[in-house]
Amino acid sequence: MEEKTLLIFSILLFCFGISMLYLIYSNTDVAEVEEISLYLGKTVKVSGEVVKINSKDGVTFIDIKREQIIPIVFFKEMDLEIYSNVEIIGEVDKRRQGYELLGKEIKIK
Repeated sequence: MEEKTLLIFSILLFCFGISMLYLIYSNTDVAEVEEISLYLGKTVKVSGEVVKINSKDGVTFIDIKREQIIPIVFFKEMDLEIYSNVEIIGEVDKRRQGYELLGKEIKIK
């Protein structure tokens, strides 16, 4: 009887732990940053005004304007309008002429 009780307790504790990890993960917010070059390889949030959009072969290139222009790449076609205010979450990557953001999520403000 003790083995059965221990098994049930272990399963309940496992389910509780997984649900707590989910709650912690879903409530973590990505910090908005000013200078993306300081966060190479990290996921960050930036916001600004869309000033340029190019779509080609399922990839969308967006430039947003803040204090400087930040190039962003989404590996999907996007339906955006120029001069939209957006908030983008993505991973900072290095390219030849500087840094860019590999977009994961976008919200239109």
